[in-house]
Amino acid sequence: MDHFARAAELDPNYVHAHAWLAIELCIRYMLDEQEQTVDEAAVHARKALALDENDAYAHDAMGWVALRRRQFDLAGEHYQRACRLNPNDINIAGDTANWLLHIGRLHEALRVLDLAVQRDPYPPTWIWEVRGVTLYHLKRYDGAITALRSVQTRHFLVSMHLAAAYAQAGEVDDARRELANYLLLKPNNSLANIAPKIEQVLRDHLLDGLRKAGLPESVADFGA
Repeated sequence: MDHFARAAELDPNYVHAHAWLAIELCIRYMLDEQEQTVDEAAVHARKALALDENDAYAHDAMGWVALRRRQFDLAGEHYQRACRLNPNDINIAGDTANWLLHIGRLHEALRVLDLAVQRDPYPPTWIWEVRGVTLYHLKRYDGAITALRSVQTRHFLVSMHLAAAYAQAGEVDDARRELANYLLLKPNNSLANIAPKIEQVLRDHLLDGLRKAGLPESVADFGA
């Protein structure tokens, strides 16, 4: 992120510096959950679009901002425009699949991912996260586990979904291990903490898996 910020500073008219900085800020927002982070991302996404409204990554960046703000229709408009502008880009395809996942269009998300991997059999590692979460919600738990285990960078969302997938597959020991990994990254997080952050269309199924993995209902239940 520092390098993208420096690029935007050195060349304020460089579209991709602003677009990628916006995307990275949206990723940081997923970790820090600070509204000023996504607000800053919006500034750079708007700047990218102002510089070139026909740039695919400018639209992809605005799709990220809208998705983080749960403006799903707006996110879809920008992701679909990005796809039309650059239909072969695997990052844009993965981001579009992630939007489709968040609005519950799971089979469409999986088709987009399948086509993307056909074009690039060695995709960015985060593609497997989107695929794993999609397969989890399609109740294809073994496939979800395989995909999520392929993610090289194990941040808290990967461990959370792995715990749920293992639990749904009846692999209790593995579920508890991944839940412990998740709680190392998100101490004292409970089902009550998580629920408001999950899109309604996905919420019950994920909470069910985490409950089976042993995640407490509330912070007060830790150590009970």
